[in-house]
Amino acid sequence: MSWAYLFLAGLFEIGWPVGIKISQTSETRWLGIAIALSFMALSGYFVTVR
Repeated sequence: MSWAYLFLAGLFEIGWPVGIKISQTSETRWLGIAIALSFMALSGYFVTVR
């Protein structure tokens, strides 16, 4: 099960740069920041789960 959590953490690691990219335009700035922060948090969570 640990490998599955590590795999999920890796997938969420890919998502936060996408959120940073989305936040570059003024129309979607807060949405992009929210996406980036949530993906960072989920990635950190799945790295620390046993």
